[in-house]
Amino acid sequence: MIARTPATTTTPATPRKWTLLLYSAADNDLKEYHLQNVADLERVGSDSHTSLVAQVDFGDRSSRYLIEKAARPDPDNIQTPPLETRGPLNMSDPKNLTDFLTWGIKNYPAEHYMVIISDHGEGWRGAMQDDSHEGWMSIPDLRRAFEAAQEKTATKIDIVGFDACSMASTEVAHELKDVCDFVIGSEDYEGSSGWPYSRIFNPAMVGRLRKMHSWAVTVEPRTLAVECVRHAAGNPEELPTMSAIETAKVPALTASLDALGKAILADPSAAAAVGEHADASLPFDTFHDAGDFVGRLAEDEDLPEGIRGAADEVLGALDHAVIAQTHAPVNEGATGLTLEASTHGIPERYADTRFARETSWPEALHVLQQDA
Repeated sequence: MIARTPATTTTPATPRKWTLLLYSAADNDLKEYHLQNVADLERVGSDSHTSLVAQVDFGDRSSRYLIEKAARPDPDNIQTPPLETRGPLNMSDPKNLTDFLTWGIKNYPAEHYMVIISDHGEGWRGAMQDDSHEGWMSIPDLRRAFEAAQEKTATKIDIVGFDACSMASTEVAHELKDVCDFVIGSEDYEGSSGWPYSRIFNPAMVGRLRKMHSWAVTVEPRTLAVECVRHAAGNPEELPTMSAIETAKVPALTASLDALGKAILADPSAAAAVGEHADASLPFDTFHDAGDFVGRLAEDEDLPEGIRGAADEVLGALDHAVIAQTHAPVNEGATGLTLEASTHGIPERYADTRFARETSWPEALHVLQQDA
């Protein structure tokens, strides 16, 4: 059941250190798990340092919460009274994400902001399934939602975390590089329960961060991003992979992949060998681990020097961009980001991503597909 007792939005007198904004698109088959995740946050609750704010859509209604600490957290019930409850909401509409972000930032000001997108995800293909509206948000639309919120609030988000499958993607990181400083996500599928919120934001971690606050030390976004990945480890069934990416380092990674694409195009006779390495690299659904794939190219002495040298540059840029990553033994060799490297054709909408528009990678993939 969902608490319906109305409450009043209260703006903190002074900005807190952090505001966490959870955008929970639960109008689909993950509804019960979204409910459990919000209840899990009640194990921590908001305090004088941190505002935990959520918008949850359950199909017939949507509610906003300032998450309170529960005396006895109940995984089947959100005990925090809603600040407001509305009718059905299409969470896959970027305008609604913009509205939530703008409302949250204005009502719960903080020195730093973390946004968690919680729902289904498919890498560069998008995220946030809304069954009632037959909706799905593309990655370009996701970027536009953040851009609009930034324009309305003059505030850039520090961390965007994806409690969703397959979102630790090179294409996703490139799409969001100008709207946040760090991206957190999984290369692999997540379990239905997703992030273990009470462990990631567990009392021990929160207590340590509060101690840092008492020393008048600001907890930097990079530190929190790394801590989120570290505290997500140890749960390989639900989170077989997780990584944090520094978006300031993404342009160099993109440039190196563009150069690799051009090197492949410059020597199409090597396309068959490149395609074989792509097919053999660590798969995540239809995507492949970027480092595993490119590392195979760098080590193949039979490939042209131009391709091997470009691949080596990608590895260096990838190592700088991924600031933390963890993976289960079944994903041995994972390096933190996937890359579209299919040799069997890709959907036309790949061309809509910024990565595809701004690099030679789609043309290089076309050569690999022709030779496959």
